[in-house]
Amino acid sequence: MAPFVDPIEMADQVQTALRERLGQCWVPEAPIGFKEEKQQITDLVKRTINFGESNSVLLIGARGIGKTMLLKNALKEVKKDKNVHQNLMEVYLSGGQHSKPILFILDEFDLFAQHRNQTLLYNLFDIAQSAQAPITIIGVTCRFDVMELLEKRVKSRFSHRQILLFNKLSFKEYTEVFKKYLKLPKTFPDSKFVSKWNDSIEKLCQDGTIQDVLKRQYSIDKDIRRLQTFMMGPICNLSSTQPFLQVSDFIDSFKRMSTDSKSSILHGLSILELSLVIAMKHLTELYDGEPFNFEIVYNEYLRFSQQKSSLQIFEKSVVLKAFEHLQNVELIKPLDGSCTRVQKEYRPMTLLVHPMQLKEVLQKFPSCPIEVKHWATTSVI
Repeated sequence: MAPFVDPIEMADQVQTALRERLGQCWVPEAPIGFKEEKQQITDLVKRTINFGESNSVLLIGARGIGKTMLLKNALKEVKKDKNVHQNLMEVYLSGGQHSKPILFILDEFDLFAQHRNQTLLYNLFDIAQSAQAPITIIGVTCRFDVMELLEKRVKSRFSHRQILLFNKLSFKEYTEVFKKYLKLPKTFPDSKFVSKWNDSIEKLCQDGTIQDVLKRQYSIDKDIRRLQTFMMGPICNLSSTQPFLQVSDFIDSFKRMSTDSKSSILHGLSILELSLVIAMKHLTELYDGEPFNFEIVYNEYLRFSQQKSSLQIFEKSVVLKAFEHLQNVELIKPLDGSCTRVQKEYRPMTLLVHPMQLKEVLQKFPSCPIEVKHWATTSVI
């Protein structure tokens, strides 16, 4: 006779296991989308251990892209080698844990560059360059312009090796990440339940409604942290009476995230700002998701406004201010890795608003001119 399993206790165990994953306590076996970057990190550390070669590198990527997860995964891979595991010593400099030094990991590297005279960075890079001891220094930062923050004497001792991370996830890979986070590990106490649960996740991912919701989520923002937030609500709804994830919970989670953030911001925009969002929507559709810049958006807006005599045509400087406001409220964002030294009018940007969100807002938008509403629903002029 099979042992009795308390449904409430089972639901708690599932929630705990999945929350740990979403809370960044979990390091996946193979991070999706960064195979080459992972190999670069593991090779670098192994050369320090096996050949006494000192190295330094900067791991650069936008917030939430997976820099820390990738680094942890690479080190986990390195430590599988018994020789490495016995000899590798780490120092985490972020107010975190300390141990004997060989590998230095400087999280939020750009903050260390703000220290007076950058003495710590200078000394570390100087040791690495002079080969006084075999060390590897890995700096982790979201600042793509971090090299500009370094003093000349520090910069001269740095290897100038950089690993740039960009969110290149395809929708298939994005769905795979979603699935990996939700599946229970083999180490879960009840193996029979694990089998049932993981089968239910496979079916969930094949559901047409879930696919539609994930596509909308993906088109708005491929950020993994946003995906984690999207999954947290349904996981918290698990209980003894609802032991498995429901499609309706994911729909509610998406609506809640959309309403709480983007839609409420859209309702507060001026007609000019709304017109720019519509122009960006058309450009995104026309060029199949390729980034745009202010100049392209302005020309699109100007073409539309000049054809509609009832609409006020604003000066370019005013339109630029409206464009910058859209960036400040995070309806658009700079493309990952776009150089900050590029003139702001030509900086590549991406739209973070889904066409369906825009459509829903326009239906309820007070005093929005009919021409603008019509422009949003028609093809590019």
